[in-house]
Amino acid sequence: MKLDTATDYGLDIYHKALNIFADNWDHEPVCGVSVTLSDLQPMSSYQLDLFGRVEQKKKLSTAVDAIYNKYGKTALLHGSSLLLGGKWINRAGKIGGHYK
Repeated sequence: MKLDTATDYGLDIYHKALNIFADNWDHEPVCGVSVTLSDLQPMSSYQLDLFGRVEQKKKLSTAVDAIYNKYGKTALLHGSSLLLGGKWINRAGKIGGHYK
C-alpha cells in the first residue's frame, strides 16, 4: 500500500502499517510481522499539506533522534513497553535478536 503523501516521519509509516494489519488480521496468533519500504526518496522538498503539520513532525522527529543519539534507544519508549509482555528494553541491547 502506498502512502498518500511523502514522509520521513516514522509514526506515519507505523500507523499505515497498523491499519493494514488491523484490516487483514483474522484474530489468530501471529508469529511475526515485517514492514518493507520502497520508492524511497529524500525529503529535501515536499508538498505542503494544509492539515499534515509537516514542519511540526520534522521538528519532533529531529528532537527524538537527538535524544536517542545522546541517551540511547531506551531513553524514550512507549508505556506499553513497561508491561509484562514488553520487549523493547530487552531488544534495544541486541542486534538481530543477538547481544552486541
